[in-house]
Amino acid sequence: MPKMFNIAGPCIPGEHYLVPTLARLPQLGGLIAAKQFFVIHAARQSGKTTLLKALARDLTRKDTYVALYCSLETAQGITEAERGIPAVINAVLNGLTWHPVFKNLARPEGRLAGGLRPGFVRKLGHQVDLADHRV
Repeated sequence: MPKMFNIAGPCIPGEHYLVPTLARLPQLGGLIAAKQFFVIHAARQSGKTTLLKALARDLTRKDTYVALYCSLETAQGITEAERGIPAVINAVLNGLTWHPVFKNLARPEGRLAGGLRPGFVRKLGHQVDLADHRV
């Protein structure tokens, strides 16, 4: 399929015309290496999601970090912690299902960490502590 201009949703480099995202903000690598925080703030449809997905892919591909992109849009209107925390946890778990490092880990139904902890240890080489909560 030939490339086309995208007017809705994230751009996919192989399918859409786009300005190379990481080249637009070359200082991000230095901020991450220095363990600094940064904010990506821009207008609608300006490439924020595309940039963050490309950054996560690039960091993971370089084998220095295991970066995960996940959207918290589903939790943005929730004001109660009892509903909000499970919504955020589910968003992270959904991000894991598409991640090249973690996508083959089974998601235990109704459990957060029970079946994930051993996979994290194998993949990262160290313990990642996730609380065991019902979701």
